[in-house]
Amino acid sequence: MRGELLGASYLLERDGYGIVVSLPSDQGDFGIARPEEKRLFKVGISRGEEIIAATVNIFQVAIWVESEAAVDHFPPDDPRGLDGQRALTEASKTAIAVAEDFLAWLRVLGQQYWLGASHEPIRHAGTADLIDLEAGKRIKNINWEYGLVLQSFGEDAALGRDSLDKIVGRLDQEQTVLEADVLLADARHTLIGPQPESTITASRRDVRRCVLLAAIASEMKIRETLREKTPPQRKELVAVILKNWREIDIAIAQLPHKAMKAALGRSLHEEQPDLFDKVQKLFVTRNKVAHRGEAPTLAEAQEAVQTASRLSAWLDGLQVPTTP
Repeated sequence: MRGELLGASYLLERDGYGIVVSLPSDQGDFGIARPEEKRLFKVGISRGEEIIAATVNIFQVAIWVESEAAVDHFPPDDPRGLDGQRALTEASKTAIAVAEDFLAWLRVLGQQYWLGASHEPIRHAGTADLIDLEAGKRIKNINWEYGLVLQSFGEDAALGRDSLDKIVGRLDQEQTVLEADVLLADARHTLIGPQPESTITASRRDVRRCVLLAAIASEMKIRETLREKTPPQRKELVAVILKNWREIDIAIAQLPHKAMKAALGRSLHEEQPDLFDKVQKLFVTRNKVAHRGEAPTLAEAQEAVQTASRLSAWLDGLQVPTTP
């Protein structure tokens, strides 16, 4: 991310808790002892003392927990201490949910898709700064493993302030990332492949999965757009088309043309014929993989992901018609 974001923090509210999401500004932040090889962030690009871009290895989700007995000076079996631990455990579920949502929006809206596949669980780095704000004493600690790693590939790919503000805005509104967008981020992550340490590893990609994920994401996004953006007076017709498109001989790749035109007054074929042709090709390639087990070339997999990304952007730009 861009260096200006180091130290950024945002106040949110969820499930009745006050929450602060923070990025590190110093290697000693968050009170977590870390060895040199696990620094909180690594400077990637600098200009003198100014940090232009950095790879951040950790972020913090701080949550306020109300409990009369949260400090650790009670005996192990004292119910007051157990109540405090129980309150902290419940609050941690909300903190984890916020962290997972933050990562999901970073991958999708922030284009930081290399954060990992969506099925990979979040990894926790510890809870060393749990403090009783009134008594100034430590709360009983809950330890999790180290290891959440964020990567970046240069200044152009670095997360900027506007993107981060939008991401936190989605968090604050408790918006859920669409499954189609998650799958597209997975496709883009799959396309990265192993780190280019040699010619052999650089050429290895799971090209079949790239194409399948890109096609599934595109189909889901097309259907979701038609369902959500079709005006009420046309929704029944669209529902019939989406339910029985095979029976009425409308291929999924054709939906952004005539069906989209009828429902929303917009046609991908008319507005971007080159992209429309690539969408047709994407589903042809998908069928070769799914039905015949063929392996696409790396170039075909790259084109499939690029096509799915362009299609998704076009669908996002469609609006519900204001006229009958």
